[in-house]
Amino acid sequence: MTKSLRNHPRVVVACCAVGCVLLGTSLEAQWELIDSATFVELIPAGETCCLAVQSSTDSIDIHFASQDLTPAAQNALSVAPAWLRMELWDNLRRLSETHQDLYAGMINDATHPSVDELCFQVAHIAPQTLTGPMAPDV
Repeated sequence: MTKSLRNHPRVVVACCAVGCVLLGTSLEAQWELIDSATFVELIPAGETCCLAVQSSTDSIDIHFASQDLTPAAQNALSVAPAWLRMELWDNLRRLSETHQDLYAGMINDATHPSVDELCFQVAHIAPQTLTGPMAPDV
């Protein structure tokens, strides 16, 4: 039966529609929206993101994995263009605190035309290269 229904998607949709009408139960009537949250975050492999419903305040709390960024690196994220922040955060979190501060210092001290380019480079050069024997001031 499953094989024949795959060839007839209209039959599946019609059966679902008829089933909903026959049941006469509205799914919306069974739930009451107390809060909603929209977010775009990178959740690295092996890391966690938790949503907790707070019944006392009827709200949702979102808890992300610790960002493990130095204060200078967090400041560099706030200076970075919005479209680069996710990639910059992902690359900075992979660096040691020393290297985070080194590259964050470059970004934080840069003047306007150079900030975007520095952020792009730090966000897209492999962490192994950023921590390797290259001269970062080149």
